[in-house]
Amino acid sequence: MLTTMMWLSMIGMTGCGRASVGPSDGRTFPFDVAGGTQGWVPGFADYPPEYGPEMELVAEYRRLPAPLDQTRGGLFTSGFNYTDDLFMFWKRRVDGLPNDRIYVVEFTVEFATNVPKDAGGVGGSPSPSVFVKVGASNREPRRC
Repeated sequence: MLTTMMWLSMIGMTGCGRASVGPSDGRTFPFDVAGGTQGWVPGFADYPPEYGPEMELVAEYRRLPAPLDQTRGGLFTSGFNYTDDLFMFWKRRVDGLPNDRIYVVEFTVEFATNVPKDAGGVGGSPSPSVFVKVGASNREPRRC
């Protein structure tokens, strides 16, 4: 089992709200986590609760490792993926968006990982079988 480690550096989120009739009101919500978490909260899902201690789940703010710029930091996540389904995430609430709009959301995210390209693994390779996803929802993501 390989440990997956990842640093996220959220640069920004831009949303373009459109009412069913009327002009758009583009808004930008910048989150630069180089110096702190900016209110982002970590979470883990898709594993049996009894596996938790064995999976060595870690989510915290850390300085970036060499050879990256060690004066900056990022949101760090790590875990042993015994279930081959571990989902590690960071979430943050964004306030001030009217409910009567449809939003088009664009994310810019920089990330670094210690997993080498084309590495093999039991149950799936840790490089092409690991995905980074971003998304927005009108409901808070919660572990089921």
